[in-house]
Amino acid sequence: MQHFDEAVVQANKLGLFRGASCADWTYLFTFTNNNYQQLRFKNMMEHLLYIGCAQALFSALLLMVKHPKPLANRVLSFWFFIIFIHFAVMLWVLESGNLLMNVRFARNHVLLMGPCFYLYAYVLINGAFKKNWLKHLWPFVLFFMLDVVMVALGKPLVIEKGQIFPPNAMRVVFGLFSVGVVIFYTFKAKKLINLFESEMEDSFSNQDNKLRLQWLKFLLFLFFSIYALGIGTGALNAAMEQRILLPAFFVQAGFVVLVFAFSYFSFNQPTLFTQPILPSEQWDDAKAVKPKYNKSGLKEPDVDRIATKIKQHVEDGKAYMHADFNIMRLCESIGESRHHVTEVLNNEMGSNFYGYINGYRVEAAKSMLVDKQYAHLTILGIGYDCGFNSKSSFNSVFKKMTGMTPSFYKTSAQ
Repeated sequence: MQHFDEAVVQANKLGLFRGASCADWTYLFTFTNNNYQQLRFKNMMEHLLYIGCAQALFSALLLMVKHPKPLANRVLSFWFFIIFIHFAVMLWVLESGNLLMNVRFARNHVLLMGPCFYLYAYVLINGAFKKNWLKHLWPFVLFFMLDVVMVALGKPLVIEKGQIFPPNAMRVVFGLFSVGVVIFYTFKAKKLINLFESEMEDSFSNQDNKLRLQWLKFLLFLFFSIYALGIGTGALNAAMEQRILLPAFFVQAGFVVLVFAFSYFSFNQPTLFTQPILPSEQWDDAKAVKPKYNKSGLKEPDVDRIATKIKQHVEDGKAYMHADFNIMRLCESIGESRHHVTEVLNNEMGSNFYGYINGYRVEAAKSMLVDKQYAHLTILGIGYDCGFNSKSSFNSVFKKMTGMTPSFYKTSAQ
C-alpha cells in the first residue's frame, strides 16, 4: 500500500479534502495509477528474474555433473553462470528501488554473451577449442580493467540515478562495444553454422534435425532479437532519461526463454563427432568459405577416372540404398581421397554428396511407386528401401526434386 500512502500525502498537500479542483483530482489519479503500474511491473519482473536465476543456475550445475561431459556442455555451463549473474544483478538493481542504477564490473558480463554463444557453437561442431580462443575475451577484460582503474581512482562502485545518463566517453564507448560485440559474434556464429551445414551435405546422405542444428539457428535468431530489443530500449532510455518498463520486461523474458530453450535442446543434443571433421583453421570464420579447388592437382584424366569409379560404385553396387552411406565409405570403397572425391562431385558432377546420392534415391523411389511389383509396399516402406531414414526426409527430398509429394506422384501416375 505504499503507493496509496504516497497518494494520501499528495492529497493532503493539495488540499483535496478541502474542496480541491478537478485538475487536482486528475493529478492524484494519475500519480496513483503510475505508481500502481510501477509496482505491478516490479512484482512481475521480480518473479521473472527469480525464475531466470533458478533455471540458469540449475542448468549450469546439471551440465557440470551430467555424463558424458563433452566440452560443449562445459562451455554452455559457463555461459549459464554468466546469465545467472545477469539476472542476479537485475534483481539487485530492482530491489534497490532505483531502476536507473548502474553497477561497475557487473555490467561487463554483457561483453561475454556473444563470445559464449559463438564458442559454444564452435565447440559443439568441432569438438575442441580454437588455439587462440582467449582473444574473444579481450573486450570484457578491457572494460573490467578500466573499471578497476576507475574504482582505484576513487570513482563510485555504484552509479546512481543522475550520473548514468549524462553522456561521457566511457559510457559511449561501452555502448558501442556492446552493440558491436553482439552483432559481430552473431554473424560469426551464423557463418559457422552455414559452413557446418555445407560440410554435412558433402559428407552424409541422410541428415536429421539434430545433425543439421536447426534448433541452434533458431536460438541464434532469438539471441539476436533479444539484444536488438535491448539495444533499442537502451537508446530510448538514454534519450528520454527514464526507464521504459515494458520493453525491459520483454528483454528479460527473452533471456529466460533462451535459457529454457538452450537447456532443453542441449540436454537432447548428442555429441556430433568424436574428432574434428575439418582442420581447425578451416573453421576459422575468416576462411569460412567453400573450397573452390583453384589449386587442385587433378588432371583431366584423373577427374574422368574418379567420376567413373564413383558412378560405378553408386549405380552398380546400389550403395545409395544404404541409409548410413557416407562419403568416407565411398572413398574407402573406390580408393580415393575425400578431397578429390568432393572436388569431382562439385565440379564435374555439379552436386554435393548429399544431393548426388539422394538423386539416385528419388529416381529409384519414382520407379518403385508406379511399379505394380511393389504395390504391396507402403509409400514409407518404399522410401526406406531406397535409402531414406525417415518419413520427413523422404517427403522433403522427393518434393524438392520432383515438385510433388511421393503420394501425389503415385496417384498422378496411376
